[in-house]
Amino acid sequence: MFVTGERFPCRPQNLSRPIRFVSKAGWSRLGSKMTELRHIAIVGASLAGARAAEGLRKQGFEGRITMFGEEPWRPYERPTLSKTALLNEGEEPVWVHPATYYAEAGIDLRAGRAVERLERLDEGFRLFVGDEGVQADKVLLATGAAVRRLAGTENLTRVHYLRDWRDTQTLGNALRKSERVIVVGSGFIGAEIAATASKLCNEVILIEACPDLFPTVGSLAIREALRAAHARAGVSFRTGVACTAFEETSHGVSVSLDDGSRVSGDIAVVGIGVAARDDLARQAGAETDSGVVVNANFQSNVPGLYAAGDVAVTRGPDGQLTRTGHWRAAQEQGAAAAAAMLGLEIPQLSLPWHWSDQYEHRLDAYGDCLSADKSVLRREENGGLTEFHLSDGKLVGITGLDTARVFRPAVKWIGQDVWPNAEDLANPAIPIKKISLEVA
Repeated sequence: MFVTGERFPCRPQNLSRPIRFVSKAGWSRLGSKMTELRHIAIVGASLAGARAAEGLRKQGFEGRITMFGEEPWRPYERPTLSKTALLNEGEEPVWVHPATYYAEAGIDLRAGRAVERLERLDEGFRLFVGDEGVQADKVLLATGAAVRRLAGTENLTRVHYLRDWRDTQTLGNALRKSERVIVVGSGFIGAEIAATASKLCNEVILIEACPDLFPTVGSLAIREALRAAHARAGVSFRTGVACTAFEETSHGVSVSLDDGSRVSGDIAVVGIGVAARDDLARQAGAETDSGVVVNANFQSNVPGLYAAGDVAVTRGPDGQLTRTGHWRAAQEQGAAAAAAMLGLEIPQLSLPWHWSDQYEHRLDAYGDCLSADKSVLRREENGGLTEFHLSDGKLVGITGLDTARVFRPAVKWIGQDVWPNAEDLANPAIPIKKISLEVA
C-alpha cells in the first residue's frame, strides 16, 4: 500500500462500521468535562481540520473553535488540483463547506493567518500568530504535509511543485504556455500531472529514478498498463536516472541526469513525495517521526495536543507507525480526533484507500499490498485488471485498474478471517460474489 511520501506499513481495518456522531444527549455522562473545555484551536484549514471543526459542533461542543489557515481561502479538497483544476482555467476549488458555513456554525476561521509558534502551558497552549498570542485548552494539528524539494530548485521560476491551490493556478498558466514539459517523479501526483500535461502540451517527458515507472503501484501488470496509456498519449520516459542539476536558460530549463545526459523543456514539474509539517509539534515537546506520533485516539504524548491527516503517524500496538495520506483518511481522522478531544468514543475508521484518475483510466488501491507474500492477477475481457494481495492465504490488499465493480465486493474480506480461493480469484468467469471462501 502506498502511503503518501513514505512507505509505512498500512493496517487494514473493518469497513462494516461507518462514521457516526454521538448525539448531544451523549454529553450527560461527561459531567464537568464539557464546561472545563472552553476553547479548541485547530491549526490547518485543511480537509482534516474542517471535518474536525464540523465534528465538534455535530457532537454538541458549544465552546470556542478557532481554525487557523495559511492560505487565504476557506478549506477545500485537493484531489482535483493535479487534474481538472490544471486543465480548466478559472475553475474554483472544491470547497469542503459553503462560504457561510463557518460563521453560521460559530467557527472562527482565520484564513491567511499562519501559526508561527506553539507553546505548552501549565494548562493548555499558547499559539503565536504574528504579534498575537492565542490561548487554547486543546489543539488539533491538521497542518498536512509539504512537498519534498530538490536542492538547487528553490529560486527557479520554471521549476514547479504542486501542493495547494496557488500552485495549481501558477502551474496551469505555465502549462498552457508550454510546448515541452519535463515531469520528475512518477508517483500518483507526477503521473497525474503528466497525464494532464499531455492534453495541453505537445511533448511530455516523464523522469523516474527507479528502474520502473509508477513504483508505488503494487502490481506489475497495472504498472505496464499505465505505461502503455501514457505512451499512447505521447508521453516519453526516462527511467533509472536521477536528476543532479537544474539550470534555467533564456528559453526554458535544462535538467542534468546522473547518466551524463541532459533533458530540456519549457518548464519542469517535480513530484517526489511530501514531508509532514510537524515543526509546531516539536516546539510543544511532542514526539515526531516523519510526522506527529499519535495513539489510536489521535493524541500525542503531550496531553491536549492532537494531530490528524497527513501530519499524523499512528503507532499501533506492535509499535509500527502508519501514515495513511489520502482523502478519505483526512475526513475520517478529522472527525475521529474531534470525538477524542471531547472524551467520546471515536468511530471505526475505513480501510486505507488511494485512487488516481489518468486519462480514461481509474486506479484504486486498498489495504496493504506490501505485506503480501503472494499476488493473484485477474484479467477481465474488457481489459480491466485486478491484483489481489494475499498473506498466508488471507486477503490484505487489492490494486485495480478499471475494475471497481469487481474488487469492491471483495474489500470487505480484507482483515477478516476468510481465505478466498486463489484460482477462483484469477478466473474472470467466476463473479466475485461467488468466489469460494474458507472461513475460520
